[in-house]
Amino acid sequence: MAKQMENKICLITGGAGSIGVAAARAPNPLLVQAIVHAHNWLEAVSDETYNSIEDLASRLDLHPKVIRKGLRLAFLSPTITEGV
Repeated sequence: MAKQMENKICLITGGAGSIGVAAARAPNPLLVQAIVHAHNWLEAVSDETYNSIEDLASRLDLHPKVIRKGLRLAFLSPTITEGV
């Protein structure tokens, strides 16, 4: 029987519409790893180590859709990233 895992980031709102991150008890290693991968992938494509997401995906033996979806994590707010 497989157990399905789900990653969540909990946001809390403060006064005047400000958004903060709820304090976590312990960092989620899978989420941290995904964010690190996203930043590494963004750098590899930005500095033209790889000419395209497809080239990077081929090198990592992943589908380009996985890279595109993961890259979104590279654009998280620093406040959210620090909360992870």
